[in-house]
This record gives sequence, C-alpha cells and structure tokens, in this order.
Amino acid sequence: MRKCIFLFFAIFIFAHYKVNGQTKAEIEHSKKIYSGTWVNKKTKHYIEFYFEAEIDYVTLNEWTGSSSKNKSKTLDAYKVYIKGDKFIIPSENDDHHRQYCEISISNKKLNFEYNGALNFTDNKLTKNEYYNRTVFIKLKE
Repeated sequence: MRKCIFLFFAIFIFAHYKVNGQTKAEIEHSKKIYSGTWVNKKTKHYIEFYFEAEIDYVTLNEWTGSSSKNKSKTLDAYKVYIKGDKFIIPSENDDHHRQYCEISISNKKLNFEYNGALNFTDNKLTKNEYYNRTVFIKLKE
C-alpha cells in the first residue's frame, strides 16, 4: 500500500512540475524583441540569438573580434531561458563554465548583466565588486 501511495504522489508531482522549457508563445514574443546580432563596438563583443521550433529554449552564440563568426577565434554557445521579458543563462560549473547572466532590453539597447568571472554557483545576480554589465546595440540587418 505504501508503494502505491508513493507512486501516486510521485506521478502527481511530475505531472504538475514545470521544467525550464518555454512555451511557444513566450518564444515567439522574445523572437520579435531579441532576434538578430548585437554588438558592443568598444570591445568588439557580439551576441546572436537563435530560435528553433524543435527546441524549448533559445540558443545564444557569443564571440569577439569580427562581426563574422567564421573569422572569430572564439565562439561560445549557451542555452537561454525566458523569464518574463528577460533572458536568463543559469550558472554552470561543469565542463563548460559560465556565470549567471540576465539579459534585458531597454531603450533599444541590450543589457547583458552577469556575475564575476569566477562565480559559477550563484543562480541570481550578485551585484558586488565583481558584477559586470555590457551594453549592446543591434546591428543593422
């Protein structure tokens, strides 16, 4: 009987638990706002968002140097999740290190806020002396 109650409880939890996946409506709304290539001209830092119908998250490509990814020496890709009108990159301390990031748009500028370089554990912005913010503008396409 205990196994039956436990199994019922486990099924109930899994049926009502929402994973980090995004709804199609959230992705379509974000696509209108974030799509395209963004640049910080001072640092020659570029980011670009990819929205694919088959997956339930957004992919961010990040590189420096040239506006052409093919000419860049560095190219990183991250899973981005939608939280309201923001994009969130969770911190990651596995094979591919990444600090927590929040991405938002105001006044046609993209704000890329992230924790310090060695903070791979906090999953919220820690606005201390190591906190960073980079502002990007959209490239004309």
